[in-house]
Amino acid sequence: MKKQLCLLIVFLLLFTSFHVAAADAGTICILPEDFKESLGTFTVITDPPGSGNAFRNVALRGVTNEQTDNTIPAQVNVSIKEQGDYSVWVHTRDYDTNPGRRFFKMAIDKKTLTENTQLGAHKQNGWKWEKAGTLSLEAGVHTVKVYDASAFYARLDMIILTKDTQLQLPETSAQMQEMMDTNRMQPTGVLPEVPLIYNPNQVFRDSFFYTAFGADTFNETGTWQLVRNQWSYNGETPSKDMCFVGRSDSNPQNAQNAKITFAVPKDGIYYVWIRSRDFAEDQGRRLFEVSVDGVNLEGVYGDHGVDGWAWERKQTQKLTKGYHTLELKDSYSYYARCDYFLITDDVEFVPLNTKTALYKLLGEAEFSPENVVPDLPCPVAYEPIAGNTEVYPQRPSTEYAVLFNQKYIGCACQMRGKEGLVSAESVLTALGYTLVHKTETEMEFVRGDETLKFIVGDCFAYREKQKIEMRLAAELIQNEIFIPASFLNKIDNVKAQVNGKDIEIVHRIWK
Repeated sequence: MKKQLCLLIVFLLLFTSFHVAAADAGTICILPEDFKESLGTFTVITDPPGSGNAFRNVALRGVTNEQTDNTIPAQVNVSIKEQGDYSVWVHTRDYDTNPGRRFFKMAIDKKTLTENTQLGAHKQNGWKWEKAGTLSLEAGVHTVKVYDASAFYARLDMIILTKDTQLQLPETSAQMQEMMDTNRMQPTGVLPEVPLIYNPNQVFRDSFFYTAFGADTFNETGTWQLVRNQWSYNGETPSKDMCFVGRSDSNPQNAQNAKITFAVPKDGIYYVWIRSRDFAEDQGRRLFEVSVDGVNLEGVYGDHGVDGWAWERKQTQKLTKGYHTLELKDSYSYYARCDYFLITDDVEFVPLNTKTALYKLLGEAEFSPENVVPDLPCPVAYEPIAGNTEVYPQRPSTEYAVLFNQKYIGCACQMRGKEGLVSAESVLTALGYTLVHKTETEMEFVRGDETLKFIVGDCFAYREKQKIEMRLAAELIQNEIFIPASFLNKIDNVKAQVNGKDIEIVHRIWK
């Protein structure tokens, strides 16, 4: 009996010695405290010892508000001594209450570990080892990242990187202590690249200017595609909102800019906030640039380092009171994404990232140039004018003017329901036509050998014997005949850019 007991003790000693030696070869143990220099939105908490077979009373926990749009990854740099394929194991916690909801995912450097992207959702009450995936790593410093994909009490207390495919993972506190004593990561002296995230401060102040708009407000979209946001994973809120998606061919020379005109009420420095999408996979590659009045803002957008949507800010040069043009440049043509935009002179204002806050931002800072610059003149042009029309995005239910060659055709273009109508006499007189016949229901204009006739209720203008189709019928409003603004596209090479609808004159530039 004594002999058997001695043999058993020798066997256990040999096994333990073999296990530790194997663990020493290409194995790194990472604990919650090791993330202290870059916790993101995670916190290091005290967990009762033995709770659900916890190894110790320390755990890394994500946020608890279920706002996945606002989570920031925890990061730590580790030194890999030996090149090879490393498996990543994580000790995670789930509960029998709301099982499967406390999940997170991991990445190394800018590569997502895809074997399990819902770590912690094992639906067992207690702690369990789960494999995040395997990556081939070169010797050197690498960044281990933990992404809070659920924002609902995600929890872990140990991560192991190992080349050893036969490694026995610790299942007791004693084995955990042995693993920690033998293979605990050592500080590299190099801090992770911390995501550029601002503390939210969405407080509107009376003395400052704010104008916000969505991707679908742009006058010209260029080669950017408008796509409806319908996904609901990793920081993206399912909604009916539209976002821009850039080209994917990595050939920016083929890309065309999206453009929008905005107004500022006074001279000064302004900040351009854009909400863009980054991913854990290929992080920091979906980049784009922005210019204002042809001058590039310093830096790029799209590299905030969060696996989801986040706001980024750049500063303009000094802008003068009036209208300016912002251009969205698909400079890298690699799946760039953005959806909301804010321009403000309030350096302390930081937009929030929740769906409710985004809609409040649009409501409080509605893009309404007429309210921004009410004292800018709107001259009436009485001399003959021809050429291209420049107009700007306009909300329904207000008056606006039509501009030709930097001069206005009066402020006679009005909104009636969903119809964009312009005074026939005001516009055509400014274009060099002479009114030669007018009744309560008809108007006839002549310019040289060209005759145009409009009849109330008719969808055609008459050019001598030729009919020119209009999208909407001519209307009698307060004893004046109004015609669709879109009709201006058909004469004098004028472009009243209505974006397919008579209600939407797309942009105007004040001169």
